[in-house]
Amino acid sequence: MSSFSFESAKAVADQQDQGTVVVIKDQVGEPFTFEDADGKTQECTARVAGQLSSVYRKAEDAMRDRQLKRRSVTLTGEMLAKQQAELVAACVLDWNLQNNGKLIPPTKENILTVFAAAPWIRADIEAVMSDPARFLG
Repeated sequence: MSSFSFESAKAVADQQDQGTVVVIKDQVGEPFTFEDADGKTQECTARVAGQLSSVYRKAEDAMRDRQLKRRSVTLTGEMLAKQQAELVAACVLDWNLQNNGKLIPPTKENILTVFAAAPWIRADIEAVMSDPARFLG
């Protein structure tokens, strides 16, 4: 049994803000790879913040603010799906994903484009984001 402390609660958010590494895989679970400058094969990875991070909470707050500003607009399933994808994209802190040997810069727009083209990548990242054990020291 353990006791609650504000310090330990903050430490959880801090750990999740640092992110954890996710290997980016194809639709059957094989890692995407590329050759580095030394000719060595490397796996494509992303560093993502977790759902308990301040990164996630800030992105979630921004999403709610946008919703409140559009109060007169009826939310659709498509709008909600887009917002959720944006929330996940905001938590991708960095990656080395390549397209035909060229780095895809990890901008929000590029991340959303990758998620649309390869939805399993988003699903894998979301699964890691929601697993607090992945962020433990």
